[in-house]
Amino acid sequence: GTEEQRLAAQPEMRAATTPARQPEFAAWAVPALTAVVDALVEEPGVDGRVAVVGFCFGGTYAFALAAADARLRAAVPFYGTFPEHADPATIACPVLAFYGEDDHVITDGVPELEGRMAEAGVDFTARVYHGVGHAFFNDASPSKYNAEVAADAWERTLAFLGTHLRDRTAT
Repeated sequence: GTEEQRLAAQPEMRAATTPARQPEFAAWAVPALTAVVDALVEEPGVDGRVAVVGFCFGGTYAFALAAADARLRAAVPFYGTFPEHADPATIACPVLAFYGEDDHVITDGVPELEGRMAEAGVDFTARVYHGVGHAFFNDASPSKYNAEVAADAWERTLAFLGTHLRDRTAT
């Protein structure tokens, strides 16, 4: 069979926990993330097929990067908010977003976000899991972690990335 190789980058962005609604977020975070994509695509053996996955605040970063960098082939934000200063119309890749139904602060905004994404023509899928809240994927937080939901979300993530990162030139 054909062996696939993947390269991942995990930028340290925790210091930049400026609320996404503030202008500093876009001014600092987006160029920093774009620089990570620059570095990835310049790596020997990387053919330009790049995606972003982010959790919590990283989910917000994933949305921000998808709106700012047309090189992305896919974006997978987990329980992130869509940044106030980002424009859905600039998203050029499909987006698969995961939410916990009980995470009302974020999930209550999903129907409006779905409308904005549809209006902008974005291939956007929001998957809301019943009976879980924020950070359902975080196995370091036993009170929030849900192994069954996390496994399902990860399986869907891998399938989504497999579909959208597939080599389009292969026969």
